[in-house]
Amino acid sequence: MVAGRLWLNSFERRARTRGEAGQRSLIVGAGNVGCLVAKRLLEHPEVGLRPIGFLDKEPLHGGERTGLPVLGASWDLDRVVREQSIEHVIVTFSKAPEEVLLRVVKRCDELGVAYSLVPRLYEKSTKDVTVVPLGGVPLVARHSPNPKSWQFALKHSLDRAGAALILLVLSPAMAALALGVWATLGRPIFYRAERVGRGGSRFDMLKFRTMLPMTEEERTNLVIDPETGTGEVSFTTGVDRRTPLGAFMRRTSFDELPQLFNVFKGEMSLVGPRPERTEYVEVYEKEVYRYDERHRVKPGITGWAQVTGLRGRTSLAERAEWDNYYIENWSLWLDLKIILMTPVAVVRSANAE
Repeated sequence: MVAGRLWLNSFERRARTRGEAGQRSLIVGAGNVGCLVAKRLLEHPEVGLRPIGFLDKEPLHGGERTGLPVLGASWDLDRVVREQSIEHVIVTFSKAPEEVLLRVVKRCDELGVAYSLVPRLYEKSTKDVTVVPLGGVPLVARHSPNPKSWQFALKHSLDRAGAALILLVLSPAMAALALGVWATLGRPIFYRAERVGRGGSRFDMLKFRTMLPMTEEERTNLVIDPETGTGEVSFTTGVDRRTPLGAFMRRTSFDELPQLFNVFKGEMSLVGPRPERTEYVEVYEKEVYRYDERHRVKPGITGWAQVTGLRGRTSLAERAEWDNYYIENWSLWLDLKIILMTPVAVVRSANAE
């Protein structure tokens, strides 16, 4: 029975990913949150909710951000459900009064249509909650890990012990890589880059050197993407300065192995948000929503954002969102899950290149 259930779940997940399954879904509210929900569902069809369009009398963005149409206002619910064969309704935020949204939910019950609600203050929502009923008013208590708690102290102890063990096991391979860097680029072996850590502290993050020195004309510049409002680091010349060994290490992420020394010293963690350059952090904190909240914990060699595909030149806003989700829902099990997912993410990224 267990094997059959696993096979069925896997089959259904693959069918959803291919677009062959999934409930036709209607999103109430075409504002920032509604568009974000639609974008996430389109990116992750395995969730099983296939967005068809929006309901909103005064859409903030229309459907241009997602390519989905606005099919009407809240009073058009019956018609849209019937014409579009809607199986699921997702209620997000809109300019409509709360009583209008409550009527939508009530009508979904009457029509037998399943629905989901995006809660207020969703940024601070966690999986671990307790609901205390106060008459007809539910009091939702969230249980978010405290980065100053003994659980995080245990995590940091395990980080150091794990880093020491990995360094011992990989010392022959790291010595070979160091020798290769010395033979192709000379000294120093390591590239040191100042990064921002927990609480805004600064430290030198270590990597194996992979590139020839830059000329003055090839210096990197920080630019702000006018469409996304996020920062990007771009090389103005487009010259690939990586050595053959450096390209291999970058592709396989072997250049990141010296960061195990940062973990052993207590500056980093095995799992956490990726640290950013100090000269960019101040800009990102102004431009990227909740970016500064990533600094509540130690940065990591790998993280939730990286193993879910947000590596390299990807949206900083999305990386910050995933990093903050990790912090709000942290557990040792989640760390173990991310560590186990990391080799798959590295191989996938290498194959994509």
